[in-house]
Amino acid sequence: MAGHRLCQAHALHAQAKINTEYRGSQLRGCAIHKPCLDGYLPHVHYKAKKNEYAKAKTAESVAKKQVSLTQLDTASTPNVDEPVRPILWINTAVSAVVALLLAVGYAFIADYYDHRFKTVEQIEDYLDLPVLGSVQNLGRGIIVRK
Repeated sequence: MAGHRLCQAHALHAQAKINTEYRGSQLRGCAIHKPCLDGYLPHVHYKAKKNEYAKAKTAESVAKKQVSLTQLDTASTPNVDEPVRPILWINTAVSAVVALLLAVGYAFIADYYDHRFKTVEQIEDYLDLPVLGSVQNLGRGIIVRK
């Protein structure tokens, strides 16, 4: 099998022959190269039989296992006069706590991954050079609204 490869059409044809229990006389009309086929078909046939055996062993081991069932409680019909409703204040409190935790987590992660310089001292410490000038922040955005 080493070094031999089949084209897709020949591989499909060979697989179909395996599924119908391959016999050499069945392949007379096929144009598959004999050296390639001799290594390929038994190999594929072996793998298919090995998979079938593994499935059968798994099914056998599952069938042998003892299953024990215990009734925990008897089934009852729900009371129509007392429908189940969500407890609004608990759902609101849990939602608020989860939202607060997500917001605080996002703030810490955003700060951790923010590598911008915020002060002149940070720039001087990082570059070991003095800052010659800076642009004043006017507190406006790029678009001036009238």
